[in-house]
Amino acid sequence: MTSVRSGSRAISGPIGTKVSGCPASSHEMKVNKVPIDDTSPPPPSISARLTCVSILVAVFSIWGKLTFVDKAEIPSFKNEIHSYLVPLVMTTLYLVSLPTLKFFTDTYLADVVDVKLLLRESMVLYNAAQVIINGWIVYEIVTSIWSGEHPVVGADSNVHTAASYAIWVHYTDKYLEFFDTYFMVLRGKMDQVRIF
Repeated sequence: MTSVRSGSRAISGPIGTKVSGCPASSHEMKVNKVPIDDTSPPPPSISARLTCVSILVAVFSIWGKLTFVDKAEIPSFKNEIHSYLVPLVMTTLYLVSLPTLKFFTDTYLADVVDVKLLLRESMVLYNAAQVIINGWIVYEIVTSIWSGEHPVVGADSNVHTAASYAIWVHYTDKYLEFFDTYFMVLRGKMDQVRIF
Protein backbone atom coordinates (compact mmCIF):
# COMPACT_ATOMS: atom_id res chain seq x y z
CA MET A 1 0.00 0.00 0.00
CA THR A 2 1.09 3.52 -0.65
CA SER A 3 -0.06 6.53 1.22
CA VAL A 4 0.06 10.01 -0.24
CA ARG A 5 -0.80 13.12 1.71
CA SER A 6 -3.12 15.42 -0.22
CA GLY A 7 -3.68 18.62 1.70
CA SER A 8 -5.05 17.50 5.08
CA ARG A 9 -6.25 14.04 3.86
CA ALA A 10 -4.27 10.86 3.29
CA ILE A 11 -5.04 8.94 0.11
CA SER A 12 -4.19 5.28 0.08
CA GLY A 13 -4.46 2.54 -2.50
CA PRO A 14 -2.56 -0.38 -4.03
CA ILE A 15 0.82 0.36 -5.56
CA GLY A 16 0.51 1.57 -9.14
CA THR A 17 -3.14 2.71 -8.88
CA LYS A 18 -4.41 6.23 -8.82
CA VAL A 19 -6.77 7.05 -6.00
CA SER A 20 -8.09 10.54 -5.87
CA GLY A 21 -10.46 12.32 -3.55
CA CYS A 22 -10.77 9.47 -1.05
CA PRO A 23 -10.47 10.27 2.63
CA ALA A 24 -8.10 8.15 4.74
CA SER A 25 -10.97 6.53 6.64
CA SER A 26 -12.83 5.30 3.52
CA HIS A 27 -12.58 1.79 2.16
CA GLU A 28 -9.53 0.92 0.14
CA MET A 29 -9.97 0.86 -3.59
CA LYS A 30 -10.39 -2.61 -5.11
CA VAL A 31 -8.57 -3.30 -8.34
CA ASN A 32 -10.41 -5.52 -10.83
CA LYS A 33 -8.02 -7.88 -12.48
CA VAL A 34 -9.08 -8.77 -16.02
CA PRO A 35 -7.48 -11.99 -17.25
CA ILE A 36 -5.50 -11.51 -20.43
CA ASP A 37 -6.01 -14.20 -23.07
CA ASP A 38 -2.49 -14.97 -24.25
CA THR A 39 -3.65 -17.96 -26.32
CA SER A 40 -5.38 -15.96 -29.04
CA PRO A 41 -3.41 -15.89 -32.30
CA PRO A 42 -2.06 -12.58 -33.57
CA PRO A 43 -3.97 -10.65 -36.24
CA PRO A 44 -2.84 -11.24 -39.81
CA SER A 45 -0.87 -8.65 -41.71
CA ILE A 46 -2.44 -6.57 -44.45
CA SER A 47 -0.28 -8.35 -47.03
CA ALA A 48 -1.57 -11.76 -45.85
CA ARG A 49 -5.17 -10.57 -46.16
CA LEU A 50 -4.52 -9.13 -49.63
CA THR A 51 -2.83 -12.40 -50.65
CA CYS A 52 -6.01 -14.30 -49.74
CA VAL A 53 -8.08 -11.88 -51.81
CA SER A 54 -5.64 -12.22 -54.72
CA ILE A 55 -5.91 -16.01 -54.65
CA LEU A 56 -9.71 -15.75 -54.72
CA VAL A 57 -9.58 -13.27 -57.63
CA ALA A 58 -7.30 -15.70 -59.52
CA VAL A 59 -9.76 -18.55 -58.95
CA PHE A 60 -12.64 -16.36 -60.17
CA SER A 61 -10.59 -15.41 -63.24
CA ILE A 62 -9.92 -19.03 -64.18
CA TRP A 63 -13.56 -19.89 -63.57
CA GLY A 64 -14.70 -16.95 -65.73
CA LYS A 65 -12.39 -17.94 -68.59
CA LEU A 66 -13.80 -21.49 -68.63
CA THR A 67 -17.41 -20.40 -68.08
CA PHE A 68 -18.03 -17.35 -70.25
CA VAL A 69 -17.51 -18.80 -73.71
CA ASP A 70 -19.46 -18.03 -76.86
CA LYS A 71 -23.08 -19.16 -76.46
CA ALA A 72 -22.91 -21.18 -79.68
CA GLU A 73 -19.96 -23.20 -78.35
CA ILE A 74 -21.56 -24.32 -75.10
CA PRO A 75 -22.92 -27.75 -76.17
CA SER A 76 -19.63 -28.84 -77.76
CA PHE A 77 -17.59 -27.19 -75.02
CA LYS A 78 -19.59 -29.02 -72.34
CA ASN A 79 -18.96 -32.32 -74.06
CA GLU A 80 -15.23 -31.67 -74.37
CA ILE A 81 -14.52 -30.31 -70.90
CA HIS A 82 -17.42 -31.39 -68.73
CA SER A 83 -17.94 -35.05 -69.38
CA TYR A 84 -18.91 -37.20 -66.41
CA LEU A 85 -15.23 -37.45 -65.48
CA VAL A 86 -14.89 -33.78 -64.53
CA PRO A 87 -17.64 -33.78 -61.85
CA LEU A 88 -16.39 -37.15 -60.62
CA VAL A 89 -12.79 -35.99 -60.26
CA MET A 90 -13.71 -32.58 -58.84
CA THR A 91 -16.05 -34.09 -56.24
CA THR A 92 -13.44 -36.67 -55.22
CA LEU A 93 -10.76 -33.98 -54.87
CA TYR A 94 -13.20 -31.85 -52.89
CA LEU A 95 -14.02 -34.65 -50.45
CA VAL A 96 -10.34 -35.48 -49.97
CA SER A 97 -9.41 -31.82 -49.55
CA LEU A 98 -11.79 -31.23 -46.63
CA PRO A 99 -10.04 -33.44 -44.02
CA THR A 100 -6.66 -32.34 -45.41
CA LEU A 101 -7.59 -28.68 -44.99
CA LYS A 102 -8.94 -29.35 -41.48
CA PHE A 103 -5.68 -31.06 -40.49
CA PHE A 104 -3.61 -28.19 -41.91
CA THR A 105 -5.79 -25.59 -40.17
CA ASP A 106 -5.73 -27.34 -36.78
CA THR A 107 -2.03 -28.20 -36.90
CA TYR A 108 -0.43 -25.13 -38.46
CA LEU A 109 -2.76 -22.24 -39.18
CA ALA A 110 -5.05 -21.81 -36.15
CA ASP A 111 -2.26 -21.02 -33.68
CA VAL A 112 -0.32 -18.76 -36.04
CA VAL A 113 -2.95 -16.28 -37.21
CA ASP A 114 -6.55 -15.20 -36.59
CA VAL A 115 -8.18 -16.99 -39.53
CA LYS A 116 -11.51 -15.17 -39.23
CA LEU A 117 -9.77 -11.84 -39.68
CA LEU A 118 -7.51 -13.25 -42.40
CA LEU A 119 -10.52 -14.30 -44.51
CA ARG A 120 -12.76 -11.29 -43.86
CA GLU A 121 -12.19 -9.49 -47.18
CA SER A 122 -12.09 -12.75 -49.13
CA MET A 123 -15.47 -13.81 -47.74
CA VAL A 124 -17.01 -10.40 -48.47
CA LEU A 125 -15.72 -10.55 -52.05
CA TYR A 126 -16.86 -14.15 -52.49
CA ASN A 127 -20.37 -13.50 -51.16
CA ALA A 128 -20.77 -10.31 -53.20
CA ALA A 129 -19.69 -12.15 -56.36
CA GLN A 130 -22.13 -15.00 -55.63
CA VAL A 131 -25.00 -12.53 -55.19
CA ILE A 132 -24.17 -10.86 -58.51
CA ILE A 133 -23.72 -14.14 -60.41
CA ASN A 134 -26.90 -15.73 -59.08
CA GLY A 135 -28.90 -12.53 -59.55
CA TRP A 136 -27.77 -12.42 -63.18
CA ILE A 137 -28.68 -16.11 -63.65
CA VAL A 138 -32.21 -15.58 -62.31
CA TYR A 139 -32.65 -12.46 -64.45
CA GLU A 140 -31.53 -14.23 -67.65
CA ILE A 141 -33.72 -17.28 -67.08
CA VAL A 142 -36.84 -15.29 -66.16
CA THR A 143 -36.53 -12.83 -69.05
CA SER A 144 -35.78 -15.59 -71.56
CA ILE A 145 -38.83 -17.62 -70.52
CA TRP A 146 -41.06 -14.55 -70.12
CA SER A 147 -40.25 -13.31 -73.63
CA GLY A 148 -40.97 -16.74 -75.13
CA GLU A 149 -37.41 -17.15 -76.39
CA HIS A 150 -36.94 -20.30 -74.31
CA PRO A 151 -39.67 -22.94 -73.85
CA VAL A 152 -40.74 -23.64 -70.29
CA VAL A 153 -40.76 -27.41 -70.89
CA GLY A 154 -39.17 -29.60 -73.53
CA ALA A 155 -36.13 -27.66 -74.74
CA ASP A 156 -33.49 -29.85 -76.34
CA SER A 157 -29.75 -29.42 -75.84
CA ASN A 158 -29.30 -27.51 -79.11
CA VAL A 159 -31.36 -24.50 -77.97
CA HIS A 160 -29.05 -21.50 -77.77
CA THR A 161 -30.93 -19.01 -75.62
CA ALA A 162 -30.10 -16.76 -72.70
CA ALA A 163 -31.76 -19.27 -70.37
CA SER A 164 -29.64 -22.20 -71.53
CA TYR A 165 -26.52 -20.04 -71.23
CA ALA A 166 -27.56 -19.00 -67.70
CA ILE A 167 -28.09 -22.64 -66.76
CA TRP A 168 -24.58 -23.39 -68.03
CA VAL A 169 -23.19 -20.58 -65.82
CA HIS A 170 -25.24 -21.90 -62.88
CA TYR A 171 -23.78 -25.37 -63.42
CA THR A 172 -20.18 -24.12 -63.44
CA ASP A 173 -20.90 -21.90 -60.41
CA LYS A 174 -21.39 -25.07 -58.37
CA TYR A 175 -17.63 -25.57 -58.49
CA LEU A 176 -17.12 -22.11 -56.99
CA GLU A 177 -19.51 -22.99 -54.19
CA PHE A 178 -16.92 -25.43 -52.83
CA PHE A 179 -15.48 -22.31 -51.20
CA ASP A 180 -18.49 -22.14 -48.85
CA THR A 181 -17.26 -25.28 -47.13
CA TYR A 182 -13.59 -24.29 -47.35
CA PHE A 183 -14.35 -21.06 -45.49
CA MET A 184 -16.22 -23.02 -42.80
CA VAL A 185 -13.33 -25.47 -42.35
CA LEU A 186 -10.72 -22.71 -42.24
CA ARG A 187 -12.71 -20.81 -39.63
CA GLY A 188 -13.18 -23.94 -37.49
CA LYS A 189 -16.95 -24.19 -38.04
CA MET A 190 -16.92 -27.97 -38.46
CA ASP A 191 -20.38 -28.31 -36.89
CA GLN A 192 -21.74 -26.77 -40.13
CA VAL A 193 -19.89 -29.21 -42.41
CA ARG A 194 -21.61 -32.41 -43.47
CA ILE A 195 -20.18 -34.85 -46.01
CA PHE A 196 -23.52 -36.57 -46.62
